[in-house]
Order: sequence, then structure tokens, then C-alpha cells
Amino acid sequence: MKWTYQFDVQASVADIYRTVTPRRWMTFYMPRYYKGVEYVAPEWPDAGSHIVLRYGIGPFVVLMRQTITAHEPGQRLEIREDILNGFWTDTNEINLEEVGPMTKVTVVSDQRSPHWPLAWVGPLRWLTNWLDLPPALRRFKLMIEREVLPT
Repeated sequence: MKWTYQFDVQASVADIYRTVTPRRWMTFYMPRYYKGVEYVAPEWPDAGSHIVLRYGIGPFVVLMRQTITAHEPGQRLEIREDILNGFWTDTNEINLEEVGPMTKVTVVSDQRSPHWPLAWVGPLRWLTNWLDLPPALRRFKLMIEREVLPT
């Protein structure tokens, strides 16, 4: 299931890259369940590199491996997310367009399981992302703008 979301950040593309370090990357997504970085490749976010993130509820931990499949610095980033060792896969494209003092961010996500028994999870996963996406992207925007804008 595919969705597109667009928003503006009051920061330059360079500011976004400077703020989004491996330790801060994805802290905005489901922060209640975010448990930190398991591994980050030294060359992240270059194409071919990956980062592994931990999410959990109580004693249960799920690892999300994000592999950068394409990176045009300052313009476009493609990410493949594998959850539960690939039983669930998201492909995400993030496009950045600097317009004056702000950057237009467009996120396109396609979520699915390559395994037919889990195909029924698609609508449920889409619903949970749809419910969390606007607040998550607002948190991302605030993370960047708090770092960049004078208080």
C-alpha cells in the first residue's frame, strides 16, 4: 500500500543533513517504542549502507534494518526497510527541494510483505502508519527547526 506525504521545513537541505545524524535518525517515529540504534554502517547514508534500529514494547524487541538503495545528496534518498528479517518490507523515497529559506520534503512509502500469508497485514500496517505519520513528520520537522532556528 502506497502513500505520499509532503511538508515544508524552515531549514536548508544542509541544515537537515547536519541535524539528522545516525543517533537522531528515526527518533521521531514511534518515540514511545524507539529503543535506539543497534548498528550503523560507517558510510551511512551512502547508497548500499545500512542502519539497524531497535523498537520494542516491554521485553519484546523488533529490529528494523534500513538499507540505503539510492542517494543523490541533497535531493533524493531511497530506503528499503526490512522488519522481522524481511517478513515485512517498506520502500521509502524522500525528496528534498530547497525553496528559499525552506525545504519541501516529499515522502513516498510503499509497504508490503513479500509473503502471501502476511498480505492481510497490509491494511492494518497502512492504518497504523496513517495514524502515526502526521505526528511523526511534525516531530521530524520540529527536530530540524529547533536545531536550526534561533529561540
